Amino acid sequence: MAADQVTTLTEKYYLKDLVDNIFKTNALLSKLKEGIREYDGGNSIVVPLEYAVAASGSSFTGLGLLDTAIGDIATQAQFEWRQYYVTLGWSRLDYLKNRSSKARIVDLVEAVTNNASKTMQENLTTGLFQATKAKGTDIDGLAVAALAVNTTAYGGLSSTDFTSWQPGGAAAGRDTSTTTVSLSAMNVIYRLASDGNDHVNLIVTSDTIFGFIYNLLTPNQQFVNTTDLKTGFTTLTWNGVPIITDKVSTGEYIYFLNTKHIWLAAHEEENMRYEKPKQPANQAASIGQVFWMGNIVGDSRRRLGAMTNVDS
Repeated sequence: MAADQVTTLTEKYYLKDLVDNIFKTNALLSKLKEGIREYDGGNSIVVPLEYAVAASGSSFTGLGLLDTAIGDIATQAQFEWRQYYVTLGWSRLDYLKNRSSKARIVDLVEAVTNNASKTMQENLTTGLFQATKAKGTDIDGLAVAALAVNTTAYGGLSSTDFTSWQPGGAAAGRDTSTTTVSLSAMNVIYRLASDGNDHVNLIVTSDTIFGFIYNLLTPNQQFVNTTDLKTGFTTLTWNGVPIITDKVSTGEYIYFLNTKHIWLAAHEEENMRYEKPKQPANQAASIGQVFWMGNIVGDSRRRLGAMTNVDS
């Protein structure tokens, strides 16, 4: 089997699985993938926002004068592009050892692609959940989206200037004092982040806190929809909202999200783009990459909430 056939095998049979596994084997990424939006470029990801009602408009009769005043009702948030990559490849030595057997070549390709998908998944989910960025180039993450105050860290807008650009619509949208989780404390954040049928539709937390909530719901325990069961994720239902756990979330956080207002944005030409393997000048190997470019963006932080200090 020629070396270029190894590349063909990767592209034909394993590349789709590589990309699918990045999202399918992580609960939050799987949920966010359902609403991923692609953008065609620009210096940043621009998201228009409505933050006020129209300046004029009311009931009237007959020839009554109409108020034609126009106020500023919209602005925009701007999110930086974040780039991720993962390398996949094989040494010439590994290829030569396995070239005589198609089955061994298949095993080699499968191992390489599985490792690549796990690496990309780990990097993206670590970015999503880290409380403080390890690198300035990392994805913005939930902590910035649902917690940052009096700063332009998320979307370039300050919640001091735009009070509606605060999680839950106010400082109370971030519960930093509750240490023992309760349904009543959760309900406060849920209500602050909701308005009628525009409500929190996903709650994400750690395995440990998931266990605390599980115990609270034991008397009327429910496991949620078949989609989640098919993917193997254990999900609770509370207030009609799925609660999922993510092993990368290891802190004391519970995030209350509305996926109509927070989503994964990706560049349409760099959404898990596969760069075919090439041979480096200084190595006997074939090296390829998968690239992703985007960020987690939103248009209404008041539809988000968080509890940050839960330990029991």
